[in-house]
Amino acid sequence: MKKIKKRGEIKKRKRGSLIILLVIIIFLLLGIYLNFFYVKKCKDGACFENALAKCKKASLVSKQENAIWFYIIKGTKHEECVVYVKNLEMLGIEEAAELQGKDMLCYLPLGAVLAPEEQIADCHGLLKEGLQDLIIKKLHLYIIQNIGKIKEVKPL
Repeated sequence: MKKIKKRGEIKKRKRGSLIILLVIIIFLLLGIYLNFFYVKKCKDGACFENALAKCKKASLVSKQENAIWFYIIKGTKHEECVVYVKNLEMLGIEEAAELQGKDMLCYLPLGAVLAPEEQIADCHGLLKEGLQDLIIKKLHLYIIQNIGKIKEVKPL
């Protein structure tokens, strides 16, 4: 005759299966978070450059001579490294105050370690447009201030 299992044994098995299932779900959620949402916060440029060379998710707040920039490496897309750039503050440049708070996405070649704003042709967004407008205004002012000198130059 077969032994009939007691209710207590069945409950213990169900409880054990439930615990194993919960542990598996926790590990899956942790894996998803680490792969898709976690961004390493770099405290210096060397850490960020190392992450940029490998195109690994990382962020950096960089205070430079005349601006404070915020960078996030988003990951790879179409064989390029996608970097989000935001201007947090312009320091001492009144003409550039309109750039504050604007952002752009830059697409850098994989393995390239350079500031995204150095490859502005590969960027898209309001920050890029604002930087281009500022360059055009400065160039226009330079031409107006030096129109006499430009007239004196004879073509070859």
